[in-house]
Amino acid sequence: MATIQSKKLSDQVKGDTWNGLEVTYSDGDGDPIDITGWYIEAEFNYACKTGTNVYSPNTTDGGVTIVDAANGVFKLDVVNPLDWEIGTYFWTITTTNLDSHRHTYVKGTIKIIEV
Repeated sequence: MATIQSKKLSDQVKGDTWNGLEVTYSDGDGDPIDITGWYIEAEFNYACKTGTNVYSPNTTDGGVTIVDAANGVFKLDVVNPLDWEIGTYFWTITTTNLDSHRHTYVKGTIKIIEV
């Protein structure tokens, strides 16, 4: 089983293009896990973990692209422009495997700033 990772994404300038985030789903030893057929979703919430949701990409509706399923690689797609309000956003990436087991894999923050 994978462990929850935490990651602070670099600050982003409001109105710029965010190039997304590539993630490799791996177990506690760092070995990739095959994610073929899995549902993957992310959630970005303003100001706190339960704040207003501003972005919810997923593998069904778009915004999450499987890059290499056998090696656990997927990507949160580009956002252009990144027109969110100035402030800190809390985000999570959750996976649902073929046995319908749901797991929060990675969480973190991202800050939108003005220039």
